[in-house]
Parts: sequence; structure tokens; C-alpha cells
Amino acid sequence: PLLYWTIAQAKKSKFKKNIYVSSEDDKILNYSKKLGVNVIKRPASLSRDNLSSESAILHVVNSLTFKVKDIIFLQATSPLRKVNDINNAYNILKKTKSDSLFSCHKAEDYFDIWTYKNGKYIPLTINYKKRKPRQLFKPTHICQNGSIYVFKKEILSGQNNRLGKKINVYEMEEWQSFQLDDIKQLHTMKLLFNKKLKKYYFDSSSKVISELKYHKEKVYLIAKKIIECKKNKKKILVGGNGGSCADADHFTGELQCTYKDSKRSAISAINIGGMPASLTAWANDFGFETYFERQVKAHGNEGDILFLLEEAI
Repeated sequence: PLLYWTIAQAKKSKFKKNIYVSSEDDKILNYSKKLGVNVIKRPASLSRDNLSSESAILHVVNSLTFKVKDIIFLQATSPLRKVNDINNAYNILKKTKSDSLFSCHKAEDYFDIWTYKNGKYIPLTINYKKRKPRQLFKPTHICQNGSIYVFKKEILSGQNNRLGKKINVYEMEEWQSFQLDDIKQLHTMKLLFNKKLKKYYFDSSSKVISELKYHKEKVYLIAKKIIECKKNKKKILVGGNGGSCADADHFTGELQCTYKDSKRSAISAINIGGMPASLTAWANDFGFETYFERQVKAHGNEGDILFLLEEAI
């Protein structure tokens, strides 16, 4: 979801007509196209892990047919941006007549930092022999969070760096500085996004529906599969946890009953998570982890369709 979130945020900004995704991966490029943004194929020579992002950004700039003055670089692994963060960061660059800018947070805990050198630990920010209360520690620090960079093209071209000359900062909240460095952190990232930001980007059904146009081929394929399933007298199994279980109830209810067309015959559909007796019995004896598997074995047959629902974006 990181790329999806980042593109959604960029499309909320005043620069939505000039969004570009650079990648060597065709799947990422095709997905980005479906989300309505421009894509540029990155050469394999610029896709190695030991190369800087600057080389890829410069490739994008040099590929464009129009003159570029300013660049906003968003890293998908740091997607916890508020609706106005991108616009606000750019406005600071312009108002302060800066040449480059990075997003950050005030590092309140950056007052007692140590390093390991020559076989021993050495303090970098304090004198532990003259320790004083934290409240009296006056120096403050900021920590770059990798979420937003804004810089003039001349900085990139002249210094091969996203930062240079007059550097400014755009301060964000500390929780917005959480970065995804390992796939294990994705769950925490989803929790933060859904709790803090989701309502600002996906707060109504109309917005969700507006995104469906980018997935119309998949929606058509799903509908086609459901029709084939009905013709072959097979059934549809739907499962999900929590709110997704409620969605599964709604979905199977629509299939069993109808939507607008009262003459449409019923479609066999089961919410495999909506059986409290079976759920509690199996979970008590064997655990929740294999409950859906058990239900599929009980109700599923060759040719049936299984939908597993997940509310997280």
C-alpha cells in the first residue's frame, strides 16, 4: 500500500498534474498508470542498490520534454503525510527563498546519544559526569525523516545532491517519521495510517468509487467469474475478520438476495466467518489461525470462488 498512499497524497497536492513514478519494475509502472500518474522506465544501470536516488531523479528530469525548475521527491517508504504537507513544504521553500528543504521532526529524545568507538561507548551529546535533568537540557535537534524533499533542479544538476546551498526544513510530527525498513513493520505502518490519516484521504464512498476506474479490468474479471460460478451451479465463500466479517455478511446477502433486479435468481454465497458456534468451537480447541482453512474444507468444492476481505488499505 505504500506506493498507493504516496500517489494518493501527491494527487491531493497542487502538483497533481505533474506526478511521475520511476521504476525498473513493469508491475509497479503498470499499477501507477492505473492510478492515473505518469511513469518513466528506469534503466537497469540506475536500479542497483549501491546507486543514489539522485541518479534516478536526474534520469526522470532529463527524460521530460519541458523545463523543470523545482523538484518534490517523495519516498514511498515514509508515507505518513498529512493532506497539506506537500503544499506546505513547497511554500516554505518559496517563501524563505531557500534552495533545498527536507522534512523532519523535532528530536525531543536526542539529548543522550552515545556511540561505540575503539572498544568503548562514548557520549556524543552530553557530559555524563555533569548530568543534569532533562528539562534543563537546552540544545534541540531535528531528525530528517525522509518523507518530503523539495529542491531546485540546479542543486541536483550542479551538486548531484538533493540538498545544497540554502537548506531549510519542514517540521512534521514525530509519529510521521516512522519509516518502513523491513516488511515486518508494515502492520505498524498500516495502524498509524488508518488511525491518523485514512479519514483525510478515503473518507467517503464517492472517493472509493472514483478510484474504481483505475481497476475496472479487475472488477470486470471478478464479475465475470461470479457469473460463471452461478452458471456452473457453484458457490461463493467469503471470509474476513472484524469489520471485514461484517462486510462479508453484506456481500453474501447481496448475492443471495439481489440488488435492484428482483427477477435475478439467487447466487449461492456463504460468509464462512459468520458462524459463531463453529468459530468458537474450533478456535477454542485448535486456534483461530486455521479456522478459515477448516471452513473451506467443509464447504468448498472445485470450481467455487473464495473471497478473503481486508479493510486495511
